[in-house]
Amino acid sequence: MIDARLLLHDQEEITAGEAVAGMILNGLGFANRPLLFTRQFFADKPLDLLFHESVRAEMSNRLKLGRTPDDVLHALHLSVQDIVQTAVRLLDVAAR
Repeated sequence: MIDARLLLHDQEEITAGEAVAGMILNGLGFANRPLLFTRQFFADKPLDLLFHESVRAEMSNRLKLGRTPDDVLHALHLSVQDIVQTAVRLLDVAAR
């Protein structure tokens, strides 16, 4: 769902959805290290089973992890905006 709203930047190797999944796994208590160390957390994990075959631990860098929450918030804003516009159209609500 996240990846449907956000495009992969030219210099990025993992999607925002994959970054969020990594952050969630890291945040579930599988590691007692700051998010900055997610790369080390994933170093010995079966990433091909968790994500897809070409994902490597070093793809989870601090720039991607730092940018992703902002990108996801923007995508969420766009999604809510779409829902409201659809509801207004379907319910035939007049704008004030």
